[in-house]
Amino acid sequence: MSKTNPSIINLLLESYRQGLVAVHPRYILDQHLPTPPRNGRIIVIGGGKAAGAMAEAVEKYYQNKHSVTVEGTVVSNDITRSKTQNITVCQGSHPVPCEKSAAAAQKILEQAQSATKKDIVIGLISGGGSALM
Repeated sequence: MSKTNPSIINLLLESYRQGLVAVHPRYILDQHLPTPPRNGRIIVIGGGKAAGAMAEAVEKYYQNKHSVTVEGTVVSNDITRSKTQNITVCQGSHPVPCEKSAAAAQKILEQAQSATKKDIVIGLISGGGSALM
């Protein structure tokens, strides 16, 4: 049995880490976000395992570059890393929905129904979204 070269393992691990960084919402999402409304709100709704990270990226983008109200509700299976101020990140379960998932889906529906013609609704869906909502 041959030994694996440690430098190859380190190269592979670093490539993996860099790949994760390259696709993180904080680095790629802002280029796809719409111009904020003049007199309306940005309402963020959605779900999935990456929903918290995506919500955080959206909120920071609009807070840093525009003075617009950002609010909303998303559901994820891991809410411990989400650092949002105005977007509620609810916890649900994956791969099997639970009562928390249903309650979060109800909040998301209510948030979407609160939109007016002046508002922009941004939907954030990632893997696991169907179970989490």
